[in-house]
Amino acid sequence: MIREIKLFPALLALALPLQAQQFGAAVAIDEGEILIAEPLSRRSPAVIHRYAPAGNAWEEVDAMVAPPHDSGGDYFGRFIELDERSLVIGGTLFENSRGAVWTYHRDGDDWVFDQ
Repeated sequence: MIREIKLFPALLALALPLQAQQFGAAVAIDEGEILIAEPLSRRSPAVIHRYAPAGNAWEEVDAMVAPPHDSGGDYFGRFIELDERSLVIGGTLFENSRGAVWTYHRDGDDWVFDQ
């Protein structure tokens, strides 16, 4: 828990230059994992960065993107909720403000897409 408290201000400071890409628009913290959303990026599709402890530091272990779908422009990662078994990611469509929800389940250290 102490690492998470020390890390959070550092991540916020790093996020300020990335504000236009909305890095940090949603954050979810669980024991042993931090998820940081970047739902609007000019250089890549919307992404959720996964961080895990590595010794005395945290490192990015994965970057999750929305599964393929027909909607386009989804703002994947506008909302994130997680517990030890489930992950729910919300998004809103840019042009008409409709929403979408993606659900995942934990499989070991990975998140597996459900629907």
